[in-house]
Amino acid sequence: MLSQRVANIVFSVFLLAACGYFINAAIGFDDLSLPGSTQLSSKFFPITILLFIAGCSGIVLVQYILDKGDGLRSEETVFGSKMGALHGLLTFAVIVGCHLIWRNYGFVPAALVLGPAAALAMGVRKPAIYVALVVISMIIYFAFTRLLAVQL
Repeated sequence: MLSQRVANIVFSVFLLAACGYFINAAIGFDDLSLPGSTQLSSKFFPITILLFIAGCSGIVLVQYILDKGDGLRSEETVFGSKMGALHGLLTFAVIVGCHLIWRNYGFVPAALVLGPAAALAMGVRKPAIYVALVVISMIIYFAFTRLLAVQL
């Protein structure tokens, strides 16, 4: 099984790469400023949040590389079983798939697919949870498009 230390190092590297990719995407935003009275560029918040995430990931990465597992419970594994590892990999595949859906078909199809597909990948068996996930996606869509007037 994958050790906690190796998994955190790999995850931190992937997270840094993802932050770099999305910062590059945010730099290409066309809007000049956020709605309302602020004069901040629409690039400000996504880039700031991504830099914060990348900074945290970098700290974790350095900590795990320098510590070499002492005091970080390096003997622990990420998943308790092969089924848990399969659920984790399937969830990762769903996230990547939803990103591709978002790029090719837009936010709404990706948002509707993400919650239920992730729950399915994690092995959730209660239908009420799937319904709740779709309803939550619709509420988020309504809040952004109608209440905040953000174009998705």
